[in-house]
Amino acid sequence: MLLNNNSLQEFIFKESFEPTSIHDFPLAQVLNYIHDGVVVVDEKGVIVYANPSYTRILRVPVERVIGRKMKRVEPNARILTVMETGVPILQEPVYLDHLKAEVIIDATPLYSNGKIIGGVTVFKQVKEVIRYYNALTKLNEIKKREQTENRHSSELKDPFKKIIGSDPLFLTCLNKASLVASSNASILLGGESGVGKEVFAKAIHESSYRKDGPFIKINCSAIPETLIESELFGYENGAFTGAKKGGKIGKFELAHGGTIFLDEIGDMPINVQAKLLRVLQEREIERVGGDQTISIDIRVIAATHQNLPELIKNKQFREDLYYRINVLPIHIPALRERPQDIEILANFFTENFSNMYNKKLILSKNVLEILRSYHWPGNVRQMINTIEHGVILCDSSVIQKEHLPQEIIQFQATKVLKNNVEEIELVEPEEEQEDEQDDEFADERAKFIAALKEAQYNRTNAMEILGVSRRTFYKKLRKFDINLK
Repeated sequence: MLLNNNSLQEFIFKESFEPTSIHDFPLAQVLNYIHDGVVVVDEKGVIVYANPSYTRILRVPVERVIGRKMKRVEPNARILTVMETGVPILQEPVYLDHLKAEVIIDATPLYSNGKIIGGVTVFKQVKEVIRYYNALTKLNEIKKREQTENRHSSELKDPFKKIIGSDPLFLTCLNKASLVASSNASILLGGESGVGKEVFAKAIHESSYRKDGPFIKINCSAIPETLIESELFGYENGAFTGAKKGGKIGKFELAHGGTIFLDEIGDMPINVQAKLLRVLQEREIERVGGDQTISIDIRVIAATHQNLPELIKNKQFREDLYYRINVLPIHIPALRERPQDIEILANFFTENFSNMYNKKLILSKNVLEILRSYHWPGNVRQMINTIEHGVILCDSSVIQKEHLPQEIIQFQATKVLKNNVEEIELVEPEEEQEDEQDDEFADERAKFIAALKEAQYNRTNAMEILGVSRRTFYKKLRKFDINLK
């Protein structure tokens, strides 16, 4: 640090004039507000300035050190070495033995016309440095997590970027689906009803090389068992009574060159499962009532909310089929397992339905709290219905509690009632117990005093009346705070 010909003290204090701008303020006034400790010595090693933080950190009043030589105040002060060598010392940990203080210092010589005329030491407590380090580490972790989430988001293919969610668990699932979309392997989507398995299946299809081909969906639980085989594989003319003239193409043929989505595959009849297994193995089908083999080029995405291994144990699902469709399993988390997405989804659907019904609505804070605390058994599908219900019923600008479906209002009311009952149960027994203890104490004390009166306050006679030992008698005297002197 270079100085002009003014003395060191004049440079620090500048008391000879009134400041007219920030540049004219005495340096001391600036240093007084610095959180770090600052101490300045002149060319003789005499302390000419120390700021209030010097006292705060070292617990030594400034007036006790001003004008004293640094060598006497701190014999091993690093600033003395710096003034001898002219080499600054930066970020060095120092233990001040006589003050029992650990500090991190920067010590720098002060020059004027190439000559050392003093030195300045800036220091802070080690514990403050550790706190800064911990804060920086935490900040870096947050930054790293955000970068990871952003990287996952940027790595997602376009169809997946449209799926709403920022919960880490959900993002991991989304990223996996985006990653495997480009393959041709069978995928099994697991998760509760309403989590968005069809949305995932469509995104996988639209992200694959089959995106220009058909996406055919069939709900295995919605088709009667007698019809599911003909729906999947089609049928020939006259295959059965009531068959359409000329026959019918099945879902697998319609999906040729694209993707077939078998929703609720756990409900597929066991006899149809055997034929599906052949389709997956041979990539060919036969229509019902026909004997011609038809080659197909499809990708199968299956979905279920059921526990397939449990169905296998109960002989309701073929184990060999399970391993065929479970090449790439993806479990989509329930909405209650991704709580930070509840508000995001609620606001998103509110905006969408507001536009649909030509309204401009927002959710009240109370409604958001209710939605966050709800267990969402129907998951995202139920959330969609809930918000649409609220948008339709709301005749103001803010969706309130009364605009929500009855089952959610009832759930909230039951939850509040349950919490109140639990609080009462926690408090009342304790109060009752205290009341009972007070009554017992009063009764026992009254009996004790009555015995004393009957014995005319003769202690030995009172012990006989009460039927207690001497030790117990005096113990109860202290307990009932009775003075017989």
